Formats: sequence, C-alpha cells, structure tokens
Amino acid sequence: MVVATILGFVAMAASPPSASAATLPPGLVESTIGGLNSPTAMAFAPDGRLFISEQTGALRIVQNGVLLPTPFVTLPVDSAGERGLLGIAFPPDFATSHRVYVYYTQPTPSPHNVVAWFGGANGNTATTGPNVVVTLPNLSSATNHNGGGIHFSPTDGQLYIAVGENANGANSQNLTTPLGKMLRVTGDGNPSPGNPTFGGAAHDGRVWALGLRNPFTFGFDSSGAVFINDVGSAGSGACGSGTWEEINLGAAGANYGWPVVEGPPITPQCTNAFYTYPVYSYPHTDPTQPCAIAGGTFYRTATPLLGQGFVGDYFFADLCGGWIRYRRPDGSVDQLASNISAPVDVQTGTDGALWYLSHSGTVGRIAAPTAPWQIFMRNSPSSGFANIVTSYGVRGDDVLFCDWDGNGTDTIGIHRGNTWFLNNANDSSPPEAVFSFGNPGDVPVCGDWNNDGSDTVGVRRGNTFFLRNANSGGVADLPPVVFGDSGDIPVTGHWTGGPQGIGVRRGNVFFLRNSVTSGFADIAAAYGNAGDQPVVGDWDGNGTDTIGVHRGGAFFLRNSNTSGFSDIAAAYGNVGDIGVAGNFDGAGGDGIGVLR
Repeated sequence: MVVATILGFVAMAASPPSASAATLPPGLVESTIGGLNSPTAMAFAPDGRLFISEQTGALRIVQNGVLLPTPFVTLPVDSAGERGLLGIAFPPDFATSHRVYVYYTQPTPSPHNVVAWFGGANGNTATTGPNVVVTLPNLSSATNHNGGGIHFSPTDGQLYIAVGENANGANSQNLTTPLGKMLRVTGDGNPSPGNPTFGGAAHDGRVWALGLRNPFTFGFDSSGAVFINDVGSAGSGACGSGTWEEINLGAAGANYGWPVVEGPPITPQCTNAFYTYPVYSYPHTDPTQPCAIAGGTFYRTATPLLGQGFVGDYFFADLCGGWIRYRRPDGSVDQLASNISAPVDVQTGTDGALWYLSHSGTVGRIAAPTAPWQIFMRNSPSSGFANIVTSYGVRGDDVLFCDWDGNGTDTIGIHRGNTWFLNNANDSSPPEAVFSFGNPGDVPVCGDWNNDGSDTVGVRRGNTFFLRNANSGGVADLPPVVFGDSGDIPVTGHWTGGPQGIGVRRGNVFFLRNSVTSGFADIAAAYGNAGDQPVVGDWDGNGTDTIGVHRGGAFFLRNSNTSGFSDIAAAYGNVGDIGVAGNFDGAGGDGIGVLR
C-alpha cells in the first residue's frame, strides 16, 4: 500500500515553478503556490481565503492552501502594458455585504480604469456585479502608470484608490483630474466626508492627496497610518536628483511633488516646503538594480509567525530587485528576502505569515517554523483517539507517509526545500536517510515506482513527475512522466490493487492512471468539494487504494475509485488540522491522522 498525498499546508497542493526558492535568513522557511497567470495583486478575505488578481482579468482564490481551478469571476479587461485587473479590497462590512472590490481597465467604449464591486464573495463564485462605483478618465495611448492599489482604511472605513498619472506628469499637479492622485471615497464611490478642499481651488472632490506618479501599491497600519509606494522614473530623474523609488506617508492634502521633484531633497533646488518628501527612498543605482517598488504591508498580527521582532515593521518589495525589505518604526531598513522573481505584492496573512506575490505566477508564504509538527495517528479510518502521537520536523515542512524500508509500515518522511528526511519509525527519532532530490519549490510524492515492495521519493514540477527508485540523492531513474495540468494536486496509489499508479486532483475531480507513465487518465471520479484536501488509502484493507477528502476536522472516504457518497465518515482532529493517511501499524489497511 502506498499513500503519497501532499500533506503539509505549505505544499499548498499546487505546482510551483522550478525556479530557485527565495533566499531567506536562518530560521525562516518559504512555501509557494504556482499556476497563476501574470498575477498583479492579492488580498485576504476576513475568512482566510486569499483572492489574487490576474492581469488578464481572472480573480482567483486560494482556499485551504489550494488554488481553486475556477476563478471567482473573469472580467473582460484591456491588459496591454500595465493595464488589466490590478487591485482588490474587502470592505469593513464584508460579514454582511459579502462584497469584494476590484480595480481594472475596462476596454470599451475607450480604455479607462474603474473600481467595481461583486457580490457573493462569502462564496467562491460571484453572484452579482460588476457594480461600478468609480469611473476614471479615458486613458491615452500610453499603457503604463495606471496605479491600481485599493484598500479600505481600518479606522475611517473609507475606500482609498491609488491612481497613476497615465504617463503624463502634468496630471499629477492638476486638481481637476483624479490621475496621479490618491482618492478617498465611500463604498458607493462618492467623495468622502472630510476630504481636503485645497483652499477652495477647483478640484475633483474625490482627491485626497496629489503629486504621485504611479502608486501601484500602498498599505495601511492598524492605526490608520498609510504608506504610499510611488514607482520612480527612468532616466536622470526629476529635479536632477537621480531616479528614486519612494515610500510616502499619506496625509490629507499632501503634494508629493511629481513631476517637479522625486526622491529625497538632496539639493537646495529640490527642497521646497510646499512638497511632502518620502519617509524612505532608494535609488536605481542600488546594486540590486531595482526599478519599481511594490507590495506594502505593516506586519500586524496576533500570531506573528514571521517573528515577534517584525511586528510593526513595513514590508515592501521591488519588481526588478527581486527582494523584500522592511522599514522599522525607527526608520532603519533591512532586507528579509532575495532571489524572488518579479515580486508585485506583499501582504500579512490572516494566518500570521508574510505572503508575497510574483508576477511570474507564484504566491509565496514566509514564516518561522518555531514549533515541530504534532502528528496524531489512528490505526483505523474511524473516529476515536490517537494510537500514536509524536512530533517531527518543523511547521512548514511537507510531510508524507510511505513504506521507505519495505517492511509493510508507512512511516514519516519530511520534504524541506529539496532535502528529504526519512524515518523508518513513527516516532521522533533521527532520520535514517537525509539527501537532496529535485528542486526547491517542487511538490513531493512517494511510491513504489519499480514495484519492488519499497516506496521511494519523487517530485512533481509543473505537470511532470520526476521519480527515483532509491531513497538517495541523484537524478530521476524513470523517464519524465507527464500527467495532468500544472496546478493539479498530485496523489499516488495502487488504484487497481496491482502496480503503482499516479494521479491528480483538479477542483473536485480525481484523475487516476494505473501506471507510472505519461498518458491519459484511466479513472476520473468527482468526489468531495473543490478546496477539500485529498487523501488516499486502503480504507477497507483489500489491497486497493481509494480516494477520500479531509474537510474541517473530518475525513470522508470512499471504498471505490468512483463518484458517489462517502462509505466512511470519520470525525478526527480539529478544524485547521491537516489530514494524513497511512498504514501506521503495518497491520494491513490504512488509518487516518492529522498534523497540528
């Protein structure tokens, strides 16, 4: 019997790209979810789901660590240049309104940016919308400098909208246009009470601050303080001061100086009390060759998985620099991560981790694994108490159970980065084998690939399995096995009671193949809900592995690889636990377990 479901939360049931993992300081670990198409922004719903905008118009959802296959909504957008679906925000009354707001480029009748809301965001499919609340002016032929960041203030509840100047610096100082401004509106798009009047000068009543170039992202602190990231110019920069990326402290009526000044007031010519200068700026002459500031989150959380010492710091990234840095409350700046491909957003997760978004198609999660996994194993697929309790690895590791030594018992395996730690017992003893196989970001699997009675390691990268016939470092022994789509969740098992097979879960459908070869599915079975965590095992002890799902502290298991109702429903563990399965005692038939 083989069980090789991806179990750790950090594996996220997705196929990250094979690019190198982020470089992090000691004590932090990264996990990634792939399968996105040019993502631009992300926002956590209050219930913990992660909404991600793709530039071409799809609004995607990650739920329980799984990128759902069907978008919440797909909008017709103009995605030329920097246009497209660019921003996401949830209102303070989400619990009752169930709305999600988005900023995107409408292609007709002439390209222009709008903010609209959709209903039904308490579920995974839009039920109403788009309900446009803000319509911005028609765009010129320039496809850049659209801005796009949107957030509701945690203190005044108003919607703040960062709008680019459409590659025309004069717009930034013109109070009658919303371009090059930070807008402040109600949830219905009307000018917010208390907006500045600018001395009675003619102005758009939605304008809250001006003098911005391309404020693609910004972030609120819990106090209501807001940092606005303004992307700098190319060439020599404004005011002869070079080319700078800025973090500006938001203030009603503030003028940040573009196109007259950019960056810090480093020369007398660039110093003018009329302008508000950045609280922090960095030049394009930085050795990392930065080009565009992105992201922006104050790290405030009741569960600081990144580390208590980071609470209150402001995290930001750079698209070309490929790093994440943070500004401390005292103004000092340090670097957290590097070697990230095209980061465009940084957010504090509802889980307490720090999350980043790569325009290359990946969302990443960074946290400190401060505690080991607690593993509770039960020797049967039934409700009851644990038969085996142990701790192993650290939270953030991927955990698999397979028969590493061929003795008939499935035992603990850990996958971290591209390193494997295999234990031939279900206890906290040191691993018998430690080796490297695959690339950081691969999704681990295990199985008896050559049908010799012992399980060995493998990885899935994109839509391809790379499998090894020994539990040691080296290269794949089998030819690459192409099966399923990138973003599917891999599973492995003996689907007919005979040779090893592979499979994937996509949405709520299992696609299973009876051999370890490329080709089409031999079995397709819809079972459970999209977002459930798949588990696989020999639930009735007949030698055949069959499908199941774990959802909210319960296992729903089926004794055949067909669609239908569950044959076994077992409440075990707590909501939030991660389900596992295996023949933990070697007695035949699989049991269930949880990671906590």
